[in-house]
Amino acid sequence: MSAYLVSPQHIVEIVKWAKCPQQGDLSHVYNQITKKEIDCDAESLIEILSLANIQSLVARYGEQAEVEYEGYDDKCKSILKYSTDGVSVSLLSGIGSCDLNADDIYNMVRCLNYQSCEVSNWIETDAYWLLNSIQDKAGSKMSKDANIQWSFED
Repeated sequence: MSAYLVSPQHIVEIVKWAKCPQQGDLSHVYNQITKKEIDCDAESLIEILSLANIQSLVARYGEQAEVEYEGYDDKCKSILKYSTDGVSVSLLSGIGSCDLNADDIYNMVRCLNYQSCEVSNWIETDAYWLLNSIQDKAGSKMSKDANIQWSFED
C-alpha cells in the first residue's frame, strides 16, 4: 500500500476523542525516549500528528511532498475549531464532543500510525508516543468488560 496523507477530518476526530472529557481527556503523555512531557492541548496534538504524516510522506516520496501539503495543519485546526454544530470551540480547552467510539478510534490511530511511520526515528517522535497513548486508551475502553482487567490470578 502506498503512503498517503489522511484527511484532515481523520486527525480532527482522533484529537476530539483524545480530548473528550468522557474519555478521560488525554493530558499527560510522555515521550519515553526523550523523557519529556508532550504538550497535549488540542492545537498541539493537531500540529504533531499532521506534521508526522507529512514528514512520513517526505521521507517516502521526497521534498516535493512537503510543498504539496503546505497548510494541511491549518485545515485540520480550522475543522476542529468549527466541528461542533458550527459553534466555535476553543483549541486550548477540552473538546466536549466525541462522536466516534473506541473501536473506530483504535482503527483510525492504526491507520495514522501506518501513514506516519516512514521517518527513520519514528519511535523517538512525540507523534509515535501520542498515537500509542490514544490507541492504548481506546483499547482500554474496548476491553472494559473483560473478565481479566489487569493481572491474572488463579
